[in-house]
Amino acid sequence: MAAVEGFSASATVLTLGSWIDGNRDFSVPRLTAAGYTIVNLAASFDINEHFSVFGRIDNLFDRHFESPVGFLQPTLGAFAGVRAKL
Repeated sequence: MAAVEGFSASATVLTLGSWIDGNRDFSVPRLTAAGYTIVNLAASFDINEHFSVFGRIDNLFDRHFESPVGFLQPTLGAFAGVRAKL
């Protein structure tokens, strides 16, 4: 596949195994969290020397997971826009 001038793309895959979390004084019950995998995608394209369009998808498969001590993390997110270079 030929590269397209002005186009860039990236993918990030984050995998975390299962883990146990708690605090030192045991005032919060221990949390046993299952492992998870998160996939993020991003791309941009230069329309000309002054304008480019971009897009990003975070948590592509809408994986629900918790970080330490039960804080829920964002689910699927999609972002897009236009950049102007003046």
